Amino acid sequence: MRLSALMNGGFMALMGAVFYLAAPAIVEVFDPSGASTEIGVSYLQTVAPFYVLLAVAIILGFALNGAGDTKKPMYATFFSMVLFQVPLACILPGLLGIGIAGVWLAVICGVVLQTGILFTMYRHGGWKRTVI
Repeated sequence: MRLSALMNGGFMALMGAVFYLAAPAIVEVFDPSGASTEIGVSYLQTVAPFYVLLAVAIILGFALNGAGDTKKPMYATFFSMVLFQVPLACILPGLLGIGIAGVWLAVICGVVLQTGILFTMYRHGGWKRTVI
């Protein structure tokens, strides 16, 4: 698990840097008109640095699933994304007065929370006692 998290996290750190630096060119591929370039670049440059955490969360979830502890990763994802990230994305733009950047901040908060929950579950070691 550690090696996979290190390899996947390293790859996503590299890709996050590429997405951050090449954001305008990447967005232009999908929207040559330029109508949504500002929003797309804003998203990539805000969220891409956190792709490394998303990669680690994916590996942690797969490790727990592979050990037979399939419910905990589902609960962690449901809580962090559905019950936390989505409501936060609805609240932050108006509450902080930062518009769409509030949605990007909610995405980051959801990823950080999910990674933290999954890391805690993995470190706790309950998956070692799972009977398949």
